Amino acid sequence: MNLPQSKYDTSSEDNSDDDRLPAIPSSVLDKYHIGPSFTSANSNKEISTMSIKSSAKGFWNTFIYLEWRPTTKDRQQLFKLVTYYTETFKRNGFAMKIKPLYWSDLGSPRSLHVSITSNISFNNVKNRDRLFERLQTEIEKSNIKPFEMRFNEKPKLMTSFSNPKICFMVLDIETEIKKKYIIQLYKIIEKCKEGLDATPIFDLDILQSHMSIAQVYLKENSQFPEIETLNQVFEDEPACNAKIPSFEVNAVKFDKNRESLSIRLPE
Repeated sequence: MNLPQSKYDTSSEDNSDDDRLPAIPSSVLDKYHIGPSFTSANSNKEISTMSIKSSAKGFWNTFIYLEWRPTTKDRQQLFKLVTYYTETFKRNGFAMKIKPLYWSDLGSPRSLHVSITSNISFNNVKNRDRLFERLQTEIEKSNIKPFEMRFNEKPKLMTSFSNPKICFMVLDIETEIKKKYIIQLYKIIEKCKEGLDATPIFDLDILQSHMSIAQVYLKENSQFPEIETLNQVFEDEPACNAKIPSFEVNAVKFDKNRESLSIRLPE
């Protein structure tokens, strides 16, 4: 559901323009949360080939995550953060483009997420649905109440777990939040997966839980420096004066086909 940026509005943002569209209901956003692809022809060809192979093998996939829909003010702070570090890298001799993930290719706001699992593959659709049912039961009887997601002051760069050639600017989750909530959710998921022949696409280190806010590109024909070298720039420079947003987590998201299902945390 990608609307042009200039026409988008949300209920959490003040706006006096009469020509703006009303907020899109969460139920609609959840149902169509995976938008159309606007990648290159080669990328589309690769994705199409992967989909055909996956369908031929009879795979059904899901992934589990925490979702955040930034407001206009949140995106302003994220923009300030991304701009600051783009200039910081430039001053330190690293010419790179940093593309925000909170805008779609059509220029409409996008949600961001914290991954609790990688993509999980099943050999039949019933096992995927059983996982969702088990998660509902286990989360509803757990002691994980709604909580505030908080992040460290400085971002860092991380390569993609699934593709080491892709690099992201991420906000690392505060250690206290990881220990108190994220690890507990991860353990529930691992318990619910037992006996379902569920195969993760790649290993996810839950202690590295984070939220990606931008994708990082080097100029054409450039070589990516070591991640440690780039992250040292974050350490050496003063922190940006942008306010790092936080948000309330009251549900766990479960991807089913193109739809996002919600499992509410117990009140």
